[in-house]
Amino acid sequence: MVFVLLRRADHGIRAQHEMMQERERLYRYQFAHSSAVMLMIDGSSGSIVDANDAALAFYGYSREKILALNINQINDLPVSEWKKTIASIGDEYGERFAFRHRLADGTVRDVEVADSRIPYGGQKLLHSIIFDVTQRKRAENALRESEDLQRMLIDSIDAGVVIVDDETGLIERVNPCAAALLAQSPDAIAGSIYQSYLSSAETTELSEMQGKSDQSEEGFIVRKDGARVPIMRSGRKIQIGGREKVLETLVNITPLKKAEGKLRESEENFRTFFESINDIIVVATPDGRFIFTNGQFHHKLGYSSEDLREMHLLDLHPANRREEAASIFASMLRGERSSCPLPLSSKTGTIVPVDTRGWFGRWNGEPCFFGICKDLSAEQEAQERF
Repeated sequence: MVFVLLRRADHGIRAQHEMMQERERLYRYQFAHSSAVMLMIDGSSGSIVDANDAALAFYGYSREKILALNINQINDLPVSEWKKTIASIGDEYGERFAFRHRLADGTVRDVEVADSRIPYGGQKLLHSIIFDVTQRKRAENALRESEDLQRMLIDSIDAGVVIVDDETGLIERVNPCAAALLAQSPDAIAGSIYQSYLSSAETTELSEMQGKSDQSEEGFIVRKDGARVPIMRSGRKIQIGGREKVLETLVNITPLKKAEGKLRESEENFRTFFESINDIIVVATPDGRFIFTNGQFHHKLGYSSEDLREMHLLDLHPANRREEAASIFASMLRGERSSCPLPLSSKTGTIVPVDTRGWFGRWNGEPCFFGICKDLSAEQEAQERF
């Protein structure tokens, strides 16, 4: 009975051993003929115990040469670092690591290595499957460098830049100028709905601005505290990482608006001053086209603004004095004289005696002629009475 049990036990052990041998033969076959780069490594010493044909082709070594190498002659990690790294590999699960491996010709490749511990040839070895990720790493580095350059350029722009996801309308990033404009940190702004910062009554919707790279509009940014900041806004669609984004540029035009307000105030004061003068005031281009006339001009001469559109400055003089007036105007243009004694003619043909003082200057940044005509009618009437 004992003999039978021992025989059965021996038979079972032999069958189990044969099964393990068969598995190892199958594994050796798969190892040898796999297209994946594979190495068998002694985890304690780092010696390369076996390499498949794909590994020989990848590293550029003959079988004899590669089996004479230690993995640390291929891996650029220091031996102590490599041993510390592989110590995390358990018996029942593998690990994946990023290394840099040196080939026979000295070329260094970025690799990802899937390591696990398996029984092989009567010992427990480190089974390494090597994946060449050099091209992927280069693409990632190029993308990273491109993104860094893009970030540097955007951050250096002296205007607010906001990048918005086209689909969700969420802000993905802002540059320092935009953060200052919105009076929040970039982290606080990221993830917010862009439209929440826009004054809907005075700015175009985001969807209407998309793709209109040549279009700008004035509007307001509304800060979280309710403060409204006047801006000049433009937007265009861009591609980042294969996804549609909207890049909006925001320029703070508060100084411009203040300057415009002061200019309007100055112009109103200027106009009020001109309108309060009892003299006739004319502003014209150097070629005689009217730019501005005051109320006394229209009151005393009777011409409307529509009339002046078709008239020349010399048309204000009587027809028989216009040639003389043209000569005097030319002298003024040359700076040879500053006055003209010729009378003016009203719309109804009434002759209005005046003494005209004229000089050339600039109006809205453009060259112009200023004329102030003192009405001498009352003086002449007084002289005639006496």
